[in-house]
Amino acid sequence: MEGLTSYQKELASIVTEFFSRASDLPFKVSSDNWNLFIMRVPSLNDGDTVSSEVLKKFGLPQYAIDLVQETKGWSGGCGFYSFRTHSGRISLSIAAFDERLTDKQTTLCLLKMIAATFGINPLRLKDNAFSLGAHFITYILEISTFCSKDYENGSDRTTGEKEFVTKCMNKTIEFHFGAHL
Repeated sequence: MEGLTSYQKELASIVTEFFSRASDLPFKVSSDNWNLFIMRVPSLNDGDTVSSEVLKKFGLPQYAIDLVQETKGWSGGCGFYSFRTHSGRISLSIAAFDERLTDKQTTLCLLKMIAATFGINPLRLKDNAFSLGAHFITYILEISTFCSKDYENGSDRTTGEKEFVTKCMNKTIEFHFGAHL
């Protein structure tokens, strides 16, 4: 997570940990051996493609930069690209968002990018095995927003924000689904 504010890092960690638990995949924030790299940048795109300068910051080889630049859909200031193995499994994802996005846009962007890393592409739900993926992302967004506001309103200051929001999200999910993730 490069260039993210502390709030954005906390949100990204909470949501990634949530998806990690739901998919039974391990999660660890690391500066090496990563499979998801999230970056906040001053200027993300050149028209509808990602800026080559942004891609160079990821440390990608030129052939990978060329491959990513063939994709469209970066004009909104939020984008991601997942590299896949020969069998189709996601092996590495890069995600970036423009620092000029509003807080709400940034939150939604982070959720979309992280969901995509776990195989839920909110931009192509009709092609996705997770037919309710958009609802799940919306649900997670609403829960995390509610829990963050609850923390800001001073409900419980005995724990850190990440721990509080994680517990709050789990309580909400347990209430709605009768299960703890």
